[in-house]
Amino acid sequence: MTRRVGRPSKLTEETKNKLMQALIASCSISDACAYAEISDAAYYKWQERAREHKAAGKRSEYVEFFEEIARARAKAKPRLIMLLSKAAERDPRTALAILERRYPHEWGVRQYVETRDRTGEPELREEDVLPLVLEVLDEAPALKEKLLKRLEELK
Repeated sequence: MTRRVGRPSKLTEETKNKLMQALIASCSISDACAYAEISDAAYYKWQERAREHKAAGKRSEYVEFFEEIARARAKAKPRLIMLLSKAAERDPRTALAILERRYPHEWGVRQYVETRDRTGEPELREEDVLPLVLEVLDEAPALKEKLLKRLEELK
């Protein structure tokens, strides 16, 4: 049996547990490291060792630890979603925030910026022009039919 030389690793069970607790609570890596009283550099060094060992087909405490971390981080997201869903039942603002992020095309906040052309006149937006075009097309059904047919061909 070979004896390791140098300072003992800070990758102890206590450090692992603290990191896991923080990551399950959705802390950032940096905050989790601070909570576990290790440097970010130590965490990333262990992560690199895990990658090297895994690439070499070697099982090690680093590989196992980072597999546990992956599972812990995967647990954090559904947990937060469930907490948000419960909060949304009590506060409609939370529900709205979820809808805005989940379905931005339907519920997202739209900001309109008025732009001007070279003459200083406001440029027309699509929503301004479309009703006018449809109005003209209603007066010219043959042209409307031709344009709709061409549009289908382009799809």
